[in-house]
Amino acid sequence: MVNSKTYFGFPDAGDEQKENVLADHVSFKVEEGLKWQDKKIGVQVIIGPKGSGKTAIRRFVEEKEGSRCLIWNIDVNNTYLDIDAKDFPGKSGKIKNYISVLLLANFLRVIQAEAAKRGLDKKAITHISAALKRGGEILGNFKEGVTEVDLGLLKLDPKALLKEKTTSVVNNAFTEIVKEIKEALASKRGYILIDDADDVIENLEKNPRFIEGLVRAVKDINENLGERLHVLLFLKSGVYQVWHDSQHELNKVRHVIEELTSDEITLQKLIAKRIARIHKEKYQDGKIEDLWAREFAWKPDRQTFKAFSRKITGLCVSGPRDILVIANSAKTKSADKKIRAAQVNQIINSYSRDKLNEIGADFGDVYPQIHNLIQLVFGGYIPEAKGIDVAKHIDKTAFQAGKIYDQFHNLAWFRLASKEKLLLLMFQIGLFGIKKGKDPVFFNQDETIAIGDLLENTLLLHPAFISVLGISAKRKK
Repeated sequence: MVNSKTYFGFPDAGDEQKENVLADHVSFKVEEGLKWQDKKIGVQVIIGPKGSGKTAIRRFVEEKEGSRCLIWNIDVNNTYLDIDAKDFPGKSGKIKNYISVLLLANFLRVIQAEAAKRGLDKKAITHISAALKRGGEILGNFKEGVTEVDLGLLKLDPKALLKEKTTSVVNNAFTEIVKEIKEALASKRGYILIDDADDVIENLEKNPRFIEGLVRAVKDINENLGERLHVLLFLKSGVYQVWHDSQHELNKVRHVIEELTSDEITLQKLIAKRIARIHKEKYQDGKIEDLWAREFAWKPDRQTFKAFSRKITGLCVSGPRDILVIANSAKTKSADKKIRAAQVNQIINSYSRDKLNEIGADFGDVYPQIHNLIQLVFGGYIPEAKGIDVAKHIDKTAFQAGKIYDQFHNLAWFRLASKEKLLLLMFQIGLFGIKKGKDPVFFNQDETIAIGDLLENTLLLHPAFISVLGISAKRKK
């Protein structure tokens, strides 16, 4: 019997073996416009829930470029930024200036410490030293903001350096550092990759101004250094939602932000590539169905490949991680036989419970107990209904006096919501999609859909949540 939960690969891209990162990678739409390699402009901030492929893209960039570029990974396994977002009051513009200097100075410090290992020439080393020294001299003139000097890099007090009188000091340091970095990276490109920023910055989700300042800092560094240095920031959907709901300067950076999505074909390819590796075959786009047939069986159940694969991909809320979890779990049930619809059906109940809990993990810091509210409000509901009727259902079950209201009314986000706002939130977190043709369109596919659109159209519950909510897939209002 197959006991491994990783037959088709690790659900978490951070755990995948290095040699499989490039071989198994499938291109996401967001990569078409990504600022990397020799591109001077492009997408720099990627948004997505857990398991949507953010780490997969980060690791792909690292493996693709690592041998010829200077890469600094900021993630939970490599670097923890010693920053608490709660310590940063004020406007995002000042926070942006501070973060820009901090990121560049730390990048220089990291590559300077490993100069020989990273193959830096004398010219690059000289300019790195000059950047750290010049930036340190400028900031060092403002003694109030300097707490310690460590390996050529000044540790800075955000409360002091965010004051009005320090703006020009920090800006001057940024300008000088940028000038030297351009020379230092003349022959070897650099990357700063920030994966799930809330894992490396304390209390990020509690300070929308800091999130905005961080995004603006990424944009500023990229604009000033073009193709010589790429800064890519990956944010969880919940963190982005915190900022989006109270943003001030989103219009200044909207063009560098993109939502990470996976369509049906992308997910089919993801599994097909892994099957090709397992069977030591060459992957070809035109052979996806043939590759799936090595591990799955749909014909005995009188199904087409399209219908069978759509049932599996249709259960995926986040994307890559979901389909790997489903495929691995189903493989455990099928043992050494091919996976059929029966094995997929066997794992749906536990998978559905996990997906509801993941809403709590993704959005719980912003909307505490959101997954519990969903269970109480939509348990036993219907899979398809007019948006206006869903709003009325929310009002009747959640906002009128009763058990649910008593349980949640002390939570600020719930108390300040209306039935319309809560309906929009259900759409934004992926519980519902809006019906267009036969298939639903979810928020990560079209974030321009507004409350009015939801109220006027038919909504479809995401198939992943039907089981955990005890809903009959055939029941309609």
